[in-house]
Amino acid sequence: MSREDFNNFITAAERSPALKKKLKTCKDLKSIIQLAKRYGFLIRDEDIAEDDKATKIFEWFKTSKISPINQRIFP
Repeated sequence: MSREDFNNFITAAERSPALKKKLKTCKDLKSIIQLAKRYGFLIRDEDIAEDDKATKIFEWFKTSKISPINQRIFP
């Protein structure tokens, strides 16, 4: 659930000027996770690391000629 919460938190931050402003004041990963928790999103530092990996894999598939097996994983 926390991976889904992480994606929802990112969406909320993109849409909420107030949350975006608070996010800019975060100095480290721990403060980002605490801010997310205050807004009702349960995320872990692993979620952020996994998202970075997923983004890199997605970008690689976009430039390669190999299509991903599961289209739901890489929209």
